Amino acid sequence: MTGSVMASSLRLMLRGVNEAPDELEELLVRSYLSVQGQLTPPYHLSTVSPAQHAQLTQALLFGILQNPSAAPSHVTHLTAFTTDGYASFVSILLRMVNDSYGKLLEQSRTQMLWLLKKLITLSASDVDNLCLSLLRQVAGGDVSAGNVWLAAELLQIMKGNWSWFSGIPALFTTALYTYLRLLPDHTVAKGPNISDLKVNETAFCIQILRERFQDCLVIGRDLVRLLQDVALFPEFEPIWRDLLNNPGAAFKAPAFADIAQLYVVRTPTRYLASRVTPEMENQLRFMLTHVKMGSQRRYQTWFAQRFLSTPESETLVPDLIRFICCVHHPTNQILQSDIVPRWAIVGWLLKCCKSNHVESNAKLALFYDWLFFMSKTDNIMNIEPAILLMVYSIPKYVDMTHALLEFLFLLIEHYDPVRKDLIQKGVTSSIDILVNKRVVPSLDGLSASPFVASWLKDKLNFYFAPYCKTDPTDGYKMTRGDHFHQESSYDSVQQQMIGPSSKGSPGSPSRDLYGGGGSSDQTLTGQNQSLDITEDTKPGETDTTNRKRRRLGVSESLHLEVQLNFERLTEALKRSQEAAISALEKLFSLFLSAPDQIFGDRVLKDSSLTRSASSGDLSSAGAGNAGGDPASTTIAKFASQITEVLKKGGYELFGPLPKLPSDRPDGDETSSLTSSLLRFYVANCRSQPLLRQLLYCWHKEGLAVGARLLCYVSRLAEEIEPTATRSRLAKSPGGGQDFDILVSSKTEDDTYDAGMNGDGDEEGEFTESSGESVREPRKNGLTGSTTKIHGNSNSAARKGSRSRDLQMGGDIDGRLRVGVSDAFKTYEEFLKLTSKGTSTTVQTENNGAGPQHQGLQNCTVEGSVKVESGDVEADNMDVELLSDLELCLLWNTKRFLRVLPSVFRYLPNLAVGKDSILQLLVSTIDPQDLCSFEFKLVLGEFAILGDHQEVLLRCIKNSLKWEFIEQQFFWRLLVAELQGASPAVILQVLKICSSTLNPQSNSEAMSGLLLLLRYHLPTSQLVNAVLFLPPAFGKFAAVVISSWMSSHHSQLLACLQTLNNSSVKERPKKGGEEGEDVSNGVRRFSSSAVVVLLNAMDDADYIRNNADEKSARQTRAAEIRRALLKLAGAHGFAGMNTIQGTTDSAIENHQDRKMTS
Repeated sequence: MTGSVMASSLRLMLRGVNEAPDELEELLVRSYLSVQGQLTPPYHLSTVSPAQHAQLTQALLFGILQNPSAAPSHVTHLTAFTTDGYASFVSILLRMVNDSYGKLLEQSRTQMLWLLKKLITLSASDVDNLCLSLLRQVAGGDVSAGNVWLAAELLQIMKGNWSWFSGIPALFTTALYTYLRLLPDHTVAKGPNISDLKVNETAFCIQILRERFQDCLVIGRDLVRLLQDVALFPEFEPIWRDLLNNPGAAFKAPAFADIAQLYVVRTPTRYLASRVTPEMENQLRFMLTHVKMGSQRRYQTWFAQRFLSTPESETLVPDLIRFICCVHHPTNQILQSDIVPRWAIVGWLLKCCKSNHVESNAKLALFYDWLFFMSKTDNIMNIEPAILLMVYSIPKYVDMTHALLEFLFLLIEHYDPVRKDLIQKGVTSSIDILVNKRVVPSLDGLSASPFVASWLKDKLNFYFAPYCKTDPTDGYKMTRGDHFHQESSYDSVQQQMIGPSSKGSPGSPSRDLYGGGGSSDQTLTGQNQSLDITEDTKPGETDTTNRKRRRLGVSESLHLEVQLNFERLTEALKRSQEAAISALEKLFSLFLSAPDQIFGDRVLKDSSLTRSASSGDLSSAGAGNAGGDPASTTIAKFASQITEVLKKGGYELFGPLPKLPSDRPDGDETSSLTSSLLRFYVANCRSQPLLRQLLYCWHKEGLAVGARLLCYVSRLAEEIEPTATRSRLAKSPGGGQDFDILVSSKTEDDTYDAGMNGDGDEEGEFTESSGESVREPRKNGLTGSTTKIHGNSNSAARKGSRSRDLQMGGDIDGRLRVGVSDAFKTYEEFLKLTSKGTSTTVQTENNGAGPQHQGLQNCTVEGSVKVESGDVEADNMDVELLSDLELCLLWNTKRFLRVLPSVFRYLPNLAVGKDSILQLLVSTIDPQDLCSFEFKLVLGEFAILGDHQEVLLRCIKNSLKWEFIEQQFFWRLLVAELQGASPAVILQVLKICSSTLNPQSNSEAMSGLLLLLRYHLPTSQLVNAVLFLPPAFGKFAAVVISSWMSSHHSQLLACLQTLNNSSVKERPKKGGEEGEDVSNGVRRFSSSAVVVLLNAMDDADYIRNNADEKSARQTRAAEIRRALLKLAGAHGFAGMNTIQGTTDSAIENHQDRKMTS
């Protein structure tokens, strides 16, 4: 028989006609045929080389699985030559089980279980993992003969090796989880084998629960979910009763006092993954990582035919839903793509349920983490699919939304009445973090949708009032432009998949939930948006008003709309701040979408629009216009009227922030009218020059626009700046401006950001990209980034403010990436605008906007005389920045110190090396905050001084006039910043100090300089500079050299020898003056400095006190002295003989004493 014929007859797996051979099977067959002659006795063990070990292992495995009669002999052979505890052998088995178990022949499967018993007897390495892998192959919802046989055989193996099995908690807890899940399936199924299996499974589970319940607590809340499915079985009734009434004593677990202790423990993903076979997992992950939305139907059909085709298989659905929600967490890249989302697959799986009890179990699997959610331990990605499924099922699949909402409320009220408070708290925490992290902007999509039943909306408002619409008379509406509140990364993804929203719904799926074709998105232009707003009919408006609108032209209609929206803003302020934000959104939409009509003569002449504006403010805003530009005048009037309306409503625009800053921003900082305006400005500053004019007008009114904007962008930097990238920002003065931060949400208490970045449960990450952005943003769209400050912690959205889209006259399909540096650039542009003082021309970026914007491109803010000097403008910007910082300091010292690091990092041209800012810092900071600043400077997160010589000279010189404590703090910060500086920079500082400081009067600066030099390794140039300091620095030089001698002896000695060598090559000329330069930059000693230095080092007390020290230390000191004396002698220092004699005498005396002893 030829080799090919033999190979074709040697098979372990089934294979279809057109199916490719299995790679592992081919490898095993080749190895078996190669060494077949060595597999029979007598075995030549001495001839087995390491290279042949792997091939022989593969051959023996094939022989064991393919030939049962020879299997015992092969195991004996394997035992004789294995040297790694069977690790390589078991690794091949694991690969086969995970990748190819479903294709194994019946005989091969039988031999696999026989081999498992043998390996347990032999205490093989990783045999417990092999057992776990085989347990995972026991599928739920499958009562076929093969699956029942595998479950029964594994159960018998574990019971037959109980001492080994019970010693591995990970194994027996997984086995408990598996058989508790299988019991309901086997109870319903019929057959003698299944009946016996059910009896054994029941006894097995009860034994583990009674004897090892303490170890079972690690399973967490899903253990309760599985137990409740078997709670009515007679054998399990006592278990369930004890769990509820007598948990500690009944289960021999003294620390377990209440079932709530299990509720709050999140089930580890390994247990949830164990109920999905590797083949199922591969297919699900493929759909969720490669299949685009709209193309998933055929993959779902194939999956259903493969795994959900029998009546019993529908019980698999809860396992699949738990896997999708808790195990598979898509990456940011997938979330931002058009890959089919998890909620769509979950919706399809729910539709596959035909039995009521299975559907209930599937919904429970979907909501189970909601019931006991804790932000510190649970992952937001586990609860995200449920909320998105409810929101995006409206209106086409509103029955799905109804069913899920109804079931959620049933769970809150009836799942565990005794612990209803715990469940309600968990669900509320779930909603809170979902809104905070901007998975959904609020619950308006459900509570205000006309498609949702009224009684369900009442329930929503009853349980989750802070997150629902506060004005029930204001119908829900979601426009299709750019969100006034920053849309999250989910908004960006769903905009691609959902399509335009219908009135009254949060979004209508443009494709079938199962994956059909869909309508394309339609984008409104700015003009269409304004007309759409004009034609809106509010519930409180009469038909007369609407008929009047239709009779008027476009300009008159917009004029009327402006008046109506100011009135709505006034009314909204009486209700709540959230309603005011919503009203202000509309007002800004009108203002920015059709400026020609708003700035027309009719609006300007109307007294109602300007009745609240003071004449002084208006004149100041338009005084600089040569022709009295009506556009600038109107902007000033518009800004002034908004201020007046808000003031009358009890709200102070751009008010102070007196509260102490915290890790969780307060409402006024992130979710107020002011923060909404600032958020909008940061996102649209460049595309909407009118926003800069508006902020400038408010600034001219005396409002703290700059300080509030600085606090906002600084908080933004804190929230989204990844620590891992900060070390690069302060390396150069412009280092903080050359990159963008791409933000997607992540953490668990920050965990939304965490879960989105991968399959793990750890907190996620930020993405950084240098240079040009990967995806070019649309120029008129709002950013799609999600951050705490931009929306994740937006309590206004959480309490019911609508996340609306404001169309600003451009396409919105793109997603604009606003990085931290871009946000600070908007602040810098505002400073530039305010610092010019006399005039500035606002440059408008056309960005493809229509002619309606051209009338504003040349409008000025104030005056028309341009500042020619860039230095003067920069100085003015420094003054404006300092003014904003002083205002922050006036509000709160901690807020000022919180803002300052971001200012140094992102505005180095305005802040680094500015002695006025430095003095403000050191005069304010306390020791605790100083320590924090030092840490940041040492880590290179930012710079405060830079390395320019003239800047260092100015700052050091000016610091001498400060208070003593301020000088101390200044030098501590300087030393921290220069920790990793080059020797050239340290030489600069030393040179500056030698020419600036007075050692007698500037003690604080001298101490700081000493600390700086002690922290740095000596170099030839640095030692040379210290030795040749002016005479007044003699003691200082001695202290520096002495400290280097103690800490860096070898480096110091090498530097002195280098200086000596350079001096010998070219000695100074006779008669040369003291201090004259020679080759290599080595200068003559200053006689006064040398005398002080050597006298200090050769002081009699010093020698006497050190004569009894160890010889090595004394020898090192002598080497340094000799090198110094040699260097001094090389430079012709007079009086050297006397000092040399004294030193040599002391050394000889020490050596004599050593020999005598």
